[in-house]
Amino acid sequence: MSAFLLGLAFGVLGTAGAGLLWLLRREERAQQVAVASGEAFAAAISKAAPDAMFACRADGCVAWANEASASTFGRTPEELRGSPLTGLLPMFSSLTIADWMRSHGIRGRVVGMGTDGLRVDGTPFPCAVSASQCEVTGHDYAIFMVRDTSDSRWAEQELLLRERALESASDGITIASMEFPGQPVIYANPAFRRISGYDLDEVIGRNCRFLQGEDTSQVDLGEVRSAIREGRSTRVVLRNRRKDGSPFWNELRLSPVRRDDGRVTHYVGVQTDITERMAYEDMLQQRTERLNTIFDLSPDGFVAMDERDCITVVNSAFERMTGLAGAELIGQPRSHLDDCLAAISRGQEPLDAVGVADTLPAQEPQALSQRPYVGELIHLAAPGQRTLLRRVRHSRGAGHETVMYFRDITRELEVDRMKSEFLSMAAHELRTPMASIFGFTELLLRRSFDEPRRQDMLGTIHRQAGILINLVNELLDLARIEARRGADFHRRVQPLAPIIETTVAGILVHNDPRKVQARLPPQPVMVLVDESKLALALTNVLSNAYKYSAKDRDIHLELRQRERGGRAEVGVAVIDQGMGMTAEQRARLFERFFRADTSGNIPGTGLGMTIVKEIVELLDGQVAVDSEFGQGTTVTLWFPVATQPASPLPGEGRTDDAAVQLLTLT
Repeated sequence: MSAFLLGLAFGVLGTAGAGLLWLLRREERAQQVAVASGEAFAAAISKAAPDAMFACRADGCVAWANEASASTFGRTPEELRGSPLTGLLPMFSSLTIADWMRSHGIRGRVVGMGTDGLRVDGTPFPCAVSASQCEVTGHDYAIFMVRDTSDSRWAEQELLLRERALESASDGITIASMEFPGQPVIYANPAFRRISGYDLDEVIGRNCRFLQGEDTSQVDLGEVRSAIREGRSTRVVLRNRRKDGSPFWNELRLSPVRRDDGRVTHYVGVQTDITERMAYEDMLQQRTERLNTIFDLSPDGFVAMDERDCITVVNSAFERMTGLAGAELIGQPRSHLDDCLAAISRGQEPLDAVGVADTLPAQEPQALSQRPYVGELIHLAAPGQRTLLRRVRHSRGAGHETVMYFRDITRELEVDRMKSEFLSMAAHELRTPMASIFGFTELLLRRSFDEPRRQDMLGTIHRQAGILINLVNELLDLARIEARRGADFHRRVQPLAPIIETTVAGILVHNDPRKVQARLPPQPVMVLVDESKLALALTNVLSNAYKYSAKDRDIHLELRQRERGGRAEVGVAVIDQGMGMTAEQRARLFERFFRADTSGNIPGTGLGMTIVKEIVELLDGQVAVDSEFGQGTTVTLWFPVATQPASPLPGEGRTDDAAVQLLTLT
């Protein structure tokens, strides 16, 4: 056995290296070491070896194995003794040891041949096999050393996988060395070459700054230099140029590679071409700015909420409508907005799908947030009485946002009401004379009357026809004025007195001997007006003074002056001593078809003062009415003075708006 161990030791040493075996033999001869010492030395070597070692006889059976064989093959040395070599190395199932040595060996030795080993459970594993042949006590042995290469094979495959991943990445990847002058690129994947347009030999060995061309003043380049100087990661967006000179936006991420001592040896750069994304962001930014401008300039109110129903946007029009501060609403839930609206509202009315208001009682405040609705009318009591139309739209996109739209329809509702009243009153005013005309005409056609009766009936028809003509004319005048809004006015600077004198002279009231007592100043007062339109307005005022004054009461006309808003104004005041008006009647004086006398004894259409107000305001003037029931009425038509008169007017220079003075009279 000692001879076998010694031979085995020599075989092992032969496998590890012929030089070592030669040295050992020389040392043994020189020192004449005992055989027992050789056995101990061989046993120590086989025990300390990390790789599996075993000896096989010429018949292919294992004669000896070291302890490391147990961790490699999963069987103890005792279990391996006598077992066939094919159970450890399957390649010998078709080869003999001698044939294998002749095919793969050099001078009787095989070093590091790759093959598969077999564990005790039949699992194959990669390994490297070294072997040599020796003779011990007259028998031939093959000494094998088997190294398990599973870890190194896995590491090799992992490196290959990582390399393929870098090559397959859609982002450009470069590696720059920090240990060479100029920090050159030592690796660039195909994606980088595709993005930049440069070939590999045009990239390797150069600093990546060649991508910037002459555009070296970018702010983010300073961040790149600082990051490299400080040895840290960074992320920037740079304007780069391709090989053909075309620009592109590059999102660059830099990460340092460090040694164990912390020194940075390389930098890995990941380049992403975000040109298309930047274009979309530009478009989105422009669209956002346009929408913000629309929101800011829109006369309608908008309130936007996110997917959590929290308020994110409140435009200024909504603040003006409701008096609610947007800064206090942003970030609040929708229920808070509903509570704020309920606190300042007089009630709400739901709308159906086509926007027709249902006639329902005012809702409870809490119902505003609990009831699903398509649209809603909100009647505000503060900051002013107005009616808002609210509609809600839920986004179907990923954000699931909600937008509330508010439109002030107070004026529209008022116009609708006025239209309804206008049509009703116009029909009534037209029906009365038409009924008289139709009735008396039918009587004249069907029956015979004596001449006095016949003349009386014809007179009635004539008067009613006149009323009808006046009504139609005034309706047409009002329609033209409202439709053209002064476009057909022919204004010029002219003296006011001749217009007044012509208008007063043309007033003809049937069977009325009264004359207008006009007092006009000698100096000319110049105004910028349309002569015919001013005459029409003044005629209507004088006509009312005649109709609502007693037969024995005079009518006066005089000019007044005042200064308002930093400009001089002249007023044409028509003063009567008629029946006057109550405060309620004065408030409704300019409504269409409104008449202070409801008895029907005083003729009129109720449109005269409406026409007066429209004309005067289109001439940049103002109508003032001062009346007391039973005492009479004063109607003053105020107009800006176009030029100052040659001589100063009485009271000139005062700035008190209430300071109204009578012009100097003859």
